[in-house]
Amino acid sequence: MATRLTIVGVGGSTATVSRSRAALQTALEGAETAGADTRLLDIRQLDLPMYNPDDDEPNQSATALIDASYSADGFLWSSPASTTR
Repeated sequence: MATRLTIVGVGGSTATVSRSRAALQTALEGAETAGADTRLLDIRQLDLPMYNPDDDEPNQSATALIDASYSADGFLWSSPASTTR
């Protein structure tokens, strides 16, 4: 029996409507169709805190990102691109 891969997608756009996040979701759907377990981490919903080296423990959002990172076999990242010139 083959082990299923776990692919985590990290969407970096803070826009409500995001083409980069839509592309990431499509890529994750393709990975799922190919037999992978997938998870989308949307930066808007994670609401990660700024890094502070004096904090002893990560908050709930940071813990979710850390746990997903450790469990992933692979990552897909999306980053928004500016359309203004």
